[in-house]
Amino acid sequence: MGSFFPEAYQLQGSEVYGYLGAELYEPVMRRAKSISAPADFVLVNARIEGAVWNNQRFSLLELGNQPILIGVQAPNGLEHVNGKPFVWLGNSATRFLFVSKIAQTATFSARESLTGPIRPEDQDRRIRISIGDNIWQADVSGALSLQVSLKPGLNFLDIACQDSSTVSAQANGDTNALPLGLWDYRITNEEVESD
Repeated sequence: MGSFFPEAYQLQGSEVYGYLGAELYEPVMRRAKSISAPADFVLVNARIEGAVWNNQRFSLLELGNQPILIGVQAPNGLEHVNGKPFVWLGNSATRFLFVSKIAQTATFSARESLTGPIRPEDQDRRIRISIGDNIWQADVSGALSLQVSLKPGLNFLDIACQDSSTVSAQANGDTNALPLGLWDYRITNEEVESD
């Protein structure tokens, strides 16, 4: 096991736990210098395919020029259909989390968008998209492709359905967004060579 020198690494986090969080080491951690170079690795509290290291709780990812999808926070849950990721969008935003080593424009895409069981004959859906300070709406039918601007570090892409059903789905008269499923979603940057 090698030595750890706090001043040699860029550490970002709101709290320090365990050994380095001990009261004895707090002054040393507060003096640690921050560097402006982009991070080469990111530690994520999930098991992610392609990690250079992982255990039951964490994955260590090496950042290249391609952004990496590290998680999805979906009110309607996550599924796998035919071995590919699938998520139902509703009126509450689904959050996609990405890490990027550099500032770049990337493409968030889904191979297919599927309409839900309420009015399946309606193929077009309107969604609300937000990432950073950018918020816009788009019509979705078939495949989905969105150009998104990423900053270095952690990025959040929120997507929610905007179409409401004309038939009340609840006894109290509230209308729900018509569901839209995204199948085989991913983030890529075709202009940057993959590391």
